Amino acid sequence: MKFKEIITLGDQTGQTSDKSINIARKNISSLEGRPKGIKGNFDCNYNKLTSLKYCPEIINGNFNCSFNNITSLNNSPKKIYGDFICSKNKITSLQGMPENISGIFDCSNNYLETLEGSPKEINSDFICSKNKLKTLEGSSVKVKGSFDCSNNNLESLRGNLKEVGEYFNCSGNEKLIDRKQEIILNQIKAKKYFTNDGFFTYDSIKKEFEEYGVIYKKLLNNESNLGI
Repeated sequence: MKFKEIITLGDQTGQTSDKSINIARKNISSLEGRPKGIKGNFDCNYNKLTSLKYCPEIINGNFNCSFNNITSLNNSPKKIYGDFICSKNKITSLQGMPENISGIFDCSNNYLETLEGSPKEINSDFICSKNKLKTLEGSSVKVKGSFDCSNNNLESLRGNLKEVGEYFNCSGNEKLIDRKQEIILNQIKAKKYFTNDGFFTYDSIKKEFEEYGVIYKKLLNNESNLGI
């Protein structure tokens, strides 16, 4: 079934909806006929979508497309002024997602092997747990909330992530060894950390973190001067 075939909604192509739209559990396989903009939330979870083709371009609230069969984030809304929940799909790439997310970004329980395509900054939580990640390469640089990469296939915390406003969770990654050292070496600053080695705070590693930070910056400067 297509969006425009829902009797209570009809074809809203090119229009702007003044209220939230919830089409969860409607056996929808296409968003054709959806409005261009929504002044509220848009819920299309628990359907039969395989792509985000015909997705609204602007959503002033939360966007939830979880529990579908979506494989790509191409055709995602250009702007989402709330949470973006795309968990429990078959997504293999974050390419195509909006540059800024005002709320939570949850891409957990998918088939991601890389975080390439992530926004540079997330204003709330970034949840990418239960994927197939081996590193954090391509991740956002700054996450104002918490960052959860638990239960992946992480072998290293190498990546772009440098600042987390709340907690950093890398537990459940059995191949990741020397977790505390990985956090320090990759300069991932957070208030709290959850790892397979247990829980600890930034204050407990602050001295070692800052000492290595000086060395880390020198290494980056040397690489820049050498054109690496």
